[in-house]
Amino acid sequence: MGRQSSIAIALIVVAIVAFGAGVLYVTYFVGSGPILSSEPRIRLTDITISYPAGREPLGCLGAPNSFFLPVTISFNLVNSGEVDGFATVEMVARGEVVNSNEYFVRTDTREPKSLSKELICNMEEGEISVRIAALERG
Repeated sequence: MGRQSSIAIALIVVAIVAFGAGVLYVTYFVGSGPILSSEPRIRLTDITISYPAGREPLGCLGAPNSFFLPVTISFNLVNSGEVDGFATVEMVARGEVVNSNEYFVRTDTREPKSLSKELICNMEEGEISVRIAALERG
């Protein structure tokens, strides 16, 4: 084998190694790796349901279905991820979404938020909840 063949083989090997290193770099840093592809980690904490004073759901028992009670769900959105993000939060009553909003949450923050809606008075507390429906990078 001549000198030119050895050089050609060495160049092919170097090109293959460089290509493999490039693929690893793109996969780790741009694709599925932890640096650029991190997602927000947003969760709900400290959830409380409140009603106007003296108008709790138990005080509404026997009221007609046309009587509405203002209900507010207060909560914190906590982002423990490495990037800012948006969280779509839904207020759910008897399995139906009755109110929703999208909130921006910076990384390493706790943001107090709330959702309100007038609901039929004879709804029980266990039938009202809040959930995160979607997360997106900010």
